[in-house]
This record gives sequence, structure tokens and C-alpha cells, in this order.
Amino acid sequence: KILAALGLNNLQSLSLGVRDSAEGCLVQFLLNAPESQRQGLLKLLAFPAKDAQPPAFVPSDAVKFTRWRLNFEQAWNTLENMLVEINPQYAGIIKLIVDNAGKDKDPNFDLRKNLLANLGDDILSYEKPPRRPTLEELSSPPSLYLVGSPRAEQLAAALKALGSILPQQTTKLKEREFLGRKVYSLNMASAGKDGKKVDRSLH
Repeated sequence: KILAALGLNNLQSLSLGVRDSAEGCLVQFLLNAPESQRQGLLKLLAFPAKDAQPPAFVPSDAVKFTRWRLNFEQAWNTLENMLVEINPQYAGIIKLIVDNAGKDKDPNFDLRKNLLANLGDDILSYEKPPRRPTLEELSSPPSLYLVGSPRAEQLAAALKALGSILPQQTTKLKEREFLGRKVYSLNMASAGKDGKKVDRSLH
């Protein structure tokens, strides 16, 4: 029953290929399943045929680049259906959690409508070389993560609302203007390798 819900019963073949060269390493993982029978994990992994090349704003000195064309809303619905099929009791639990998320702080907040429905189908990240050859800089080089949204203002408002329901020990969201854009910043303190407090920011 679990294999059927995951969609693995419809898997016909799989293969893995690795090619290493002076320019880098290419890894290909191929799954073969009829499109009409894809469900569960196989449906999650079947990304639409959309552009995954680096956009023009990605700098030429970037050392790492990732672009994932995943439809967030569709992926969430697929994941939810998969869990419900494995155990129907999960339906009530998932609905209870999603429907009540943030309600204690904002009765009008709707996780599905405000957050999930405003997530797009483009996840992009890149990393630049460390600024200085120190252990601290090497462990945390400059990096940027981007998530596409068809309604960016509504998504930003939803993330701001989520910031208000974070635990009290977490610093609340700060808002500022930069080059005509709104920037929300959240300080997220964490423990370093030596146990000392490390300040990290999410913008």
C-alpha cells in the first residue's frame, strides 16, 4: 500500500550515471514511468520542461549554481494526497495543522491561501567565493537563495505574518527599503562549533 501511494509500483526502470572531468562532475539519475500513471514521489520528481539556465543577473564569478523548477503548490497537494493514501487518518491531522497555523496570532491568516498558493515554480541559488581566506569566511561564503512567486507582495506579507508567530526568543522581522524594494530581515541566532552564539540573518 505504501509503495503504491509513493508511486513506485509504476516504476519500470531506473539508472544512474556519473561522469567526472576537468570541468566538473555530471550526475544523471533517470526514472522511467508512464506519464499517465505517475503519482506520489514520481509525480513530485516530474518537473515541467522549463528553462533552468542561469539568469543574466547571476555573476560570472559564482562558484555554485542551482535552479529547481518545482511547482510548490502542486507539490504540496501531491504530498498531501500521498500521505492521505498511505493512511486516511493523516487527512484530518494535516488539515488541522494547516488550517490552524498562525490562527492564534492572526485569525485571518490562511496558510494555504496566503503562503502555499503564492509560491511559484522557480527556486534558484548561487554562491560566490569567500571574501577572505579565514575559517569563518570559508564556512559561510556569500550566497543567495531566490524563490519565484506570481504574487510577490502577497507572499512577502505571508512571510511577515509567519514571522509574527515565531517563538518569542526569535527576533521579529524588520522591514526596510532598498533600491525601491521592500526587504524583510530576520536574525536567527544559532550555536557555532565552539558553542558560542553565531548571528545569522535571513533576508
